[in-house]
Amino acid sequence: WTPTLIDLDGAQILGIPLPEKKRLTNLAVLNRFFFRVTPRSERLRFLRAYLDSDVSEEKIRSWARQIERGAYSGARRLWSRRRPWCYRENRRFSTLRCEDLTGFLDREFRDWGFLDRLETLDEWMDSEDVTAVLKDSRSARVVRLADPKTGKELVLKRSNFRPKKTAGALFQDSKAMRAWRGAWALRQRQVPIARPLAVLERRRTGLLVNAYVVTLAVPNALGLDHDLARRCNDRQELICATARLVRDLHVNLGLAHGDLKPANILVSRDDSDAPTLVPIDLEGIAREK
Repeated sequence: WTPTLIDLDGAQILGIPLPEKKRLTNLAVLNRFFFRVTPRSERLRFLRAYLDSDVSEEKIRSWARQIERGAYSGARRLWSRRRPWCYRENRRFSTLRCEDLTGFLDREFRDWGFLDRLETLDEWMDSEDVTAVLKDSRSARVVRLADPKTGKELVLKRSNFRPKKTAGALFQDSKAMRAWRGAWALRQRQVPIARPLAVLERRRTGLLVNAYVVTLAVPNALGLDHDLARRCNDRQELICATARLVRDLHVNLGLAHGDLKPANILVSRDDSDAPTLVPIDLEGIAREK
């Protein structure tokens, strides 16, 4: 196969060979899209292939550290610039308006059938399409159901207002909107999540009545607490995987989950029984300044 460069409007001719500082900067930009999804051993293998074979191991390690720092710094700037995208009209998201509901939709799902149910979301949550009630309390109702057109499983969460907190909601986002923003923050950082499709708020005279979040259901998932209770052979592996997830959020991404508990971490298993940890209830996601 032959790699081909495209989008060359930013290409520059800066001399042969390219100065070392420019080389490191360019490699950091490339690495920005790989350092979250490829192991360090593979990135080192790429760097050794890029550099001359007679380059010392010390120089390879030095370049690797500089590229990692540059990639992380560039990624943080990119994440910061894209943070407001999820609550603006743009090529990725569109605004939703339906009677007294307003919100945002991921454009990738604009042809899905759940959009035809916006006017009757409460009735839909009590219909025969519901396959499971995941939570039903004064503060929230969460159900799993099937999208009318695609048949894909969705999770629909309705957050109910609390009178003493309604006035505060005039000046801040609802829990649903904060969960939408938190999910987008984790998605940008390539953390596995329950993919959000849409978020909606119902307000009357500016006061919050209730709010809804629609996400894709995580396949073959159990809460971490239930999965640990069923496991005997790989409990240690699961505990270590949880520690790595939380460390990644805290140390590598500068994020804190405001309600971190086993019930808010789903364990999804594929055909080989390999676990993928998925944080949920993301309205408490906070970014370190």
